Amino acid sequence: MPTLDLEIWKLVLTLVSTSVVVVGVPIALLNLRKISKTHHLQALTKFHEDLASCEAERYFLFAEYDRSSLLEEIDRDTEIKLEAVINMLNRIGLLVEQKILSAELVFSICHTVIIRSWFQLELYANSRELRDGSRYGRRIKRLDKRAKRFHDIRPHQRKTEIYLVNPSGRTLIYSTTCPKSILGWPKRFYWKIRYLLKIY
Repeated sequence: MPTLDLEIWKLVLTLVSTSVVVVGVPIALLNLRKISKTHHLQALTKFHEDLASCEAERYFLFAEYDRSSLLEEIDRDTEIKLEAVINMLNRIGLLVEQKILSAELVFSICHTVIIRSWFQLELYANSRELRDGSRYGRRIKRLDKRAKRFHDIRPHQRKTEIYLVNPSGRTLIYSTTCPKSILGWPKRFYWKIRYLLKIY
């Protein structure tokens, strides 16, 4: 009789433990999902704040900055503005590379901003790298490459040319190149696969 009681208690405890696991796992998964959504929302908010915080510096970069300026000719005030845009793009690049922010979301909002910014910043970044002896702006360069790929593989985007417009005129800085003949078929097929798989 005592043995039977012990077996019943073991069965009850097993049932209770199983119930806790069955109920607890879905709750834990739901909480993890909420935490993940919260982190993504925070990252998205930070992304929008970063874009907004550098609006004046981006205007200066696009409308007033001469990209051919030699590093020694650039005054400190200009350098601070350039560094603000570089730091902003670095943070965005990091969020995309770490998959904290969706590449599709970021590029759908600002891929042309990235392309225009790197066009203006590339010579400065290269000069800084040579002067300081360390890698500088490489993440932005990768981000620019992905932004161009995003532009190329989306059919409605690739028809559009990207210009830099400022008081000195209108400069074509990027357009998708692909032969319209049968020679361009492999490239278009490659783009189609990447478009379907959302690989930018």
